[in-house]
Amino acid sequence: MGAAVPLGADALALSVIVPAYRSEATLRRCLHAIRASELPGVVWELIVVDDGSDDGTCDVAGRVADRLVQIADGPRGPAHARNAGAAVAGGDVLVFVDADVVLAPHAVAATVALLEQTGLDLLSPYPRQQAPGGTALVQPLLQWSWLSFLPLRLAERSPRPSLAAANGQLLAVRRAAYDRAGGHAAVHDAVVEDVELLRALK
Repeated sequence: MGAAVPLGADALALSVIVPAYRSEATLRRCLHAIRASELPGVVWELIVVDDGSDDGTCDVAGRVADRLVQIADGPRGPAHARNAGAAVAGGDVLVFVDADVVLAPHAVAATVALLEQTGLDLLSPYPRQQAPGGTALVQPLLQWSWLSFLPLRLAERSPRPSLAAANGQLLAVRRAAYDRAGGHAAVHDAVVEDVELLRALK
């Protein structure tokens, strides 16, 4: 596990936020992969938001994360958990990672570097999907649907919200743009809040 690094003003400030609910089985690999991120010159923190788990999720998070946020009452769900993480985050860039995602060491750095190079407000890389059993027959249909019905190059350049696609498994967004759009609180009742967040930003 890498040492926790406090946020400061001397470098790009980055907050990695992981919402978790009953994620004991997958969270350890997820967090250790994030801790192994190659982030030279970046000051960053790792935040886990527990959404009322009744397993060992909090124990795992407490040993690895810089900060554990526990939602004891009030609204629940992924959008609320992400919003709760953003509320305590100190980063100028927020990176949301799902609790069952295992990133390569360069993934966060490459995502943030591309965000900086392009000047975009939101970037949503598509992690390689590992689908066990029968899921492997269905999972590729999601990528196929995006490629078939959404012209990706046009979507990147168009200001039209309807031409928007995002993947909440790994999503980086500038804090200022996130706040202007109302954050995940603005899309908490959406079925696919990652897509709706991008549309809100547009």
